[in-house]
Amino acid sequence: MGKTINLNGILIEFDRIKAIIHNDFIDNEFLKIELNKRKEYVFNPNTDKWEIQEFDDEILIEFPDNDIAITEYLDLKKIWEKELGMK
Repeated sequence: MGKTINLNGILIEFDRIKAIIHNDFIDNEFLKIELNKRKEYVFNPNTDKWEIQEFDDEILIEFPDNDIAITEYLDLKKIWEKELGMK
């Protein structure tokens, strides 16, 4: 497991983050974090076999208001860019 951060009680691993999204066009107190695909074996009863399926995960975090959401977005973006070495 790589570096993690705790956002409102949700532990997020930086290696799995694909995108951090905040919609600036509307007052929005939500921050959406899209994660990289994960693969799992799932039993298919039609073929009677185990198959690999990919799943898209996303985390939606609610904040008390839009200003706090924007502040958290900018802070998280800065940390994430530092982790990726993108400065």
